[in-house]
Amino acid sequence: MFALNTAHDSGFGSRRYRSRNTYRDDVTTTPTLWQPGVLLAVSAGTLLVVGIASLYKWNEYSAGGSAVAESVGARRVDPHTTDTRERRLLNVIEEMAIASGVAVPAVYLLDEEPAINAFARG
Repeated sequence: MFALNTAHDSGFGSRRYRSRNTYRDDVTTTPTLWQPGVLLAVSAGTLLVVGIASLYKWNEYSAGGSAVAESVGARRVDPHTTDTRERRLLNVIEEMAIASGVAVPAVYLLDEEPAINAFARG
């Protein structure tokens, strides 16, 4: 028996015969964008970063409303203030707390915020 060792080139997808039962394709493969390993690594990295950031913020905000108010730039209103507008704000919040039967919360003021400009926690 002899092995067929001739090259048969007929264009795209041609096959070069090496032996009687084996052959290989001469078609060049184009690189693919689908790379499951990269997808898995990027997904795991993203989940890790988002998870760590979420746990950090959750721990930071677990201190209560004061941590939330201070994180948005609010300042606490002193209960012994002499400013008439701040005193009026404190009086309204105290009256609402007494009417609802809860303790008077700490009051925070957002000086630079045009929309919501006060924050009461409690």
